[in-house]
Amino acid sequence: MRKWAPWLWYGLIFATSSTVIHRNDLVAAVPVPAREGFDLLWGAIWLLVVKGWHMAEFAILFLLAHRSIRAVGPALIWVVLAAVLDEFHQTFVPGRGGRFTDVLIDLTGASIAAMIVVWRFGPRPSKTLMPSVN
Repeated sequence: MRKWAPWLWYGLIFATSSTVIHRNDLVAAVPVPAREGFDLLWGAIWLLVVKGWHMAEFAILFLLAHRSIRAVGPALIWVVLAAVLDEFHQTFVPGRGGRFTDVLIDLTGASIAAMIVVWRFGPRPSKTLMPSVN
């Protein structure tokens, strides 16, 4: 499972990148008495929630890739490629768009995870570049 985990997580990232959630859809799901307050709250925190999730999902991807590859550098390279591919994929999704800034946000999350791994365990020598599916 350790070898499949980064691929499965990336599949989830890819699937969620294929959908569009509009602010109005979120507000409509809130009961009418609370809508005005929710709309104000969401307007204030949406950037933190949405971009924070970008960071978190790619931090998790790094941790899974690192667990599979057992080396920081190749795991980070794999996540860079995954982030670029994810944003490229979004250019083909109606209502979405690939943004270089989102790649940087993704890589911020992965880099924070990498720094924690190096701080906690130290760097490991590279064995392979890509997580294997064997």
